[in-house]
Amino acid sequence: MSSEPKLPSRTILEGPTRSGARSMLKAIGFTDDDLARPIVGIANTWIETMPCNFHLRRLAAKMKEGVRAAA
Repeated sequence: MSSEPKLPSRTILEGPTRSGARSMLKAIGFTDDDLARPIVGIANTWIETMPCNFHLRRLAAKMKEGVRAAA
């Protein structure tokens, strides 16, 4: 028995019934190595017409860099 906990993202990727999900992720550029790691989604409310949210696009890009660097 593995001591590694099952990652929540495995639910959407493992098994023959999830082949459609895997193919969609591969179609947008995920590799087998990417799919072996946890999937982390980063969302924000960036909109270019509101000054209060304008910085969020840049902030999300930095968060994405940090997540990839930690993986």
